[in-house]
Amino acid sequence: MAVSERPRVPPTVDLSAGGLRVVVLASRWNGAVVERLLVGARKALLELGAGEDDIEVHFVPGAFELPAAAAAAAARADVDAIVVLGCIVRGETVHFDLIAHAATAGIEAVARTSGKAIGFGVLAVDDEAQAIARTEPGPAHAGGNAARAAIEMHHVLAALRSGEGTR
Repeated sequence: MAVSERPRVPPTVDLSAGGLRVVVLASRWNGAVVERLLVGARKALLELGAGEDDIEVHFVPGAFELPAAAAAAAARADVDAIVVLGCIVRGETVHFDLIAHAATAGIEAVARTSGKAIGFGVLAVDDEAQAIARTEPGPAHAGGNAARAAIEMHHVLAALRSGEGTR
């Protein structure tokens, strides 16, 4: 059977957070929206089996500060996954673009260089209505999705390091 003829069956995704230490980093800027992200992330982690004592939450001033906090969390041996939460709302200047880019690039660099699983829950929106829409309860909740992504990536990275994977 040629490679192109292989059946494409989605792999089973391990979303078990039981026994994992998860650090959640939340921006205080646009706090009402970030609080909604935090509620969804915490709910998702608990549903995935994380214990209350295994979820550690830290607040930073704004989205710009998330990469430095993520780097500090990633440097800890006892941290298995990190969830970053923030909200950047477009204004009348280029400040939005600068902060959105810096936060995204910085968090990506931490994920790439640290080898730690990071779930990205930083919203970059045109207005508060868009942010609220992405924090409504349900499967599209950005905080919950960031938490699930962090847990899934923890398991993916562990499988890659051990050489165990789908063949």
